[in-house]
This record gives sequence, C-alpha cells and structure tokens, in this order.
Amino acid sequence: MNTRRHARTTERVAGVVLGLCCLLSYPCDGEEAGAGRPATRDDWLTIEKQDQEFTITIGEGEVIYVQREGMVAKDRNGNLWRSRRVNSASDAKIAFFLVADQAPEAAASGVASREVRRTAYPEDRYRWETKWKSAYAANGITVKDTKVLEDGRREQGLSGSVPIVRNQIVLDAPGSRNVTVEVDPAVKETWYAGLFFNEPCVLQILEDFTLLADKEGLRVRDKHNNHWITQKVLVDDQQVIAFLPEQPQQPASSPTVPNESPTALLPPFTERLEGGREVRVRNPNAFVVYAGIRKDNAGVNFEVSANGAKSAFVPDGKYEIYFVYSSKPDALFKGDDFTLAGHGVEIKIVKVVGGNYGIRQVK
Repeated sequence: MNTRRHARTTERVAGVVLGLCCLLSYPCDGEEAGAGRPATRDDWLTIEKQDQEFTITIGEGEVIYVQREGMVAKDRNGNLWRSRRVNSASDAKIAFFLVADQAPEAAASGVASREVRRTAYPEDRYRWETKWKSAYAANGITVKDTKVLEDGRREQGLSGSVPIVRNQIVLDAPGSRNVTVEVDPAVKETWYAGLFFNEPCVLQILEDFTLLADKEGLRVRDKHNNHWITQKVLVDDQQVIAFLPEQPQQPASSPTVPNESPTALLPPFTERLEGGREVRVRNPNAFVVYAGIRKDNAGVNFEVSANGAKSAFVPDGKYEIYFVYSSKPDALFKGDDFTLAGHGVEIKIVKVVGGNYGIRQVK
C-alpha cells in the first residue's frame, strides 16, 4: 500500500508502506537536501515496511515526526533516511535524517549513491551554445589536436563518421554522443565544444547544449580562462556527470583577515536554526559569499561559492540576513529582512544597483 497524506494533524497508519508527498513550492538544491536537518514532506519519503502500527505527525515547518527510532525510509532519489531523536534529550522528538554513509546499502538496492544530491540548474552548468541543430549530431567520433599553428588555430585529427554541412565539418552539434577526446603529448591539449581538455575522456552534448562527460574530477578551461570541473549531479532528475564552475584557489599572497574566519564578522548566535523552508542564495560573482541567517539568538551560516548557489533550511518566521564577501573580507553587508510562511525564498547577490532586493554595508 502506498498512501499519500497531506493533513498536518497526527495520522495513525496500520499499513505496509507510507509515501509522504508534497509539491515543492520552490526548487531544492539537492546538495543541501537532508544534510543535518530533519526530513519534511517536501522530501517525498516512503517508509519501509513496518511490523507494528505507527503514528506520523507533521509538525512545524512540515517536519515529519514518528514515535520510534531506527525506522528506515527512502526519498524519490533512492537516498536512505533513518529516524532518530532531534537532540540528546530523552524526551526529544523523533524525525528522519539522511543516512551519513549509505553507499553499501544504496548499491545493494540498486539506487543512486548519496553523493548525487545536487541539482545542476541550467545557469550553473556548462552549456556549449552552437549554431548547429541536432540533425547534424555526431556519433562515435574521435577528436585530437595534432598541431597548433602560429595564428593560434589548431589542426585536428578526426576519425569516425564526421558530419559535413556545406563543406564545413560539424563536430559538436546538440545530440552528439560517444565523442572520444584524445590528447597528443606534443600538443598537450585538445579543443572541443568550447573547452580545452588535457586528458582523454568521452563526451556527450544534450539537446539543451549541456556537455556531459564519462568521469568525475575532469578539469578543463574555456577560452576566457574560466575553469570547470566535472561532478555527479541531477539534470532533469537524471544522474549525469556535468561540467560545473570550479572555485578558484585563493592565491597565497592574497590579503586575508589575520587569524579570523571569514564568518567572524557575522552576528553571533547561540542556537542553530533548522527547519523545512529553503533559503537559497545565488551568487553570480567571481568572489565567495559567506551568508548568515539570524532570528533573535538563533542562526545558521553557510558559504556560497563563486558563480554558484547554496541553501539553508529554517522554520517559518521573520529573518535577517548578513553577508561577507571574500573580495572585501573586512566589511559586513546586510540584506533586506524577509518572512517565510509556507514557502521558501531565493536571494541573488546582484552586481548592479537598483534591483528589487537591497544589500547595504553596515560595518
């Protein structure tokens, strides 16, 4: 039996499997889903078969509570969750938390490993914008730069069935697949789909121009010297290996705040915020942003990489939010206050003045 429940009150279930389903109000960045927070209805849990009758309570922030520890559930991505108390108190409520190391269990059940939690949105991942249509997609070709000419152009060695349109060779139309990139030791890199590769790999281009690879940890650069790295992510709910921006390493000579963490300027707090409402911060800039959400004496800090996004999950309520930029580590910025009531929010750190969300320096 797979039953959907939407009531906020306590429900008694005598059946075998319970599916807790709720339409997401805001998209969730899988990288944060379940990390250190209790599961909510937005996680779409299915509780494994139970020998005894059990009770489910939907509490504040849509958090799912049960009366027994050690119960096991799965979300729709196959990740495992287990029930435990939310703190060390003997009378603390029992909620579901993501299993910290579930690779063996996941492998045994044929589901995706926990490492695939992040959803790569179109603006985050590398996409090769080309004029060619999918009708000219290549399949099973091999490319390798064999010589760099004086004007910077490259001679390429090609093999396989290569599409030719109006006397022009087409290598990288959307829909191309099984494209093998080889690297000549004398040239040291091969150009394909707008990127320079220095190690062999096999590539695929999706219909939306997203470039996929056959292995993780592949580091490449584009013609603007932006650096990208391949990671396992979810694209349209499918596990793939895509190219995401690689955060540049801070030069050893760069100024830093002596003996201080970048979050030292953020207001202190004594209680950690945890809940079911997503606060996403999107950072389209070349610097790292350190964000801090505050409500009275409670708070949570998190780091947003350059050209990336990160989320924290908090209960409904009214909040303040603060920022420290790695490009200006001695300054504290404050955003407009916001209120969560049954939904999440996304905040974008914009470079221009006059947007609909205000950020000002307060220290």
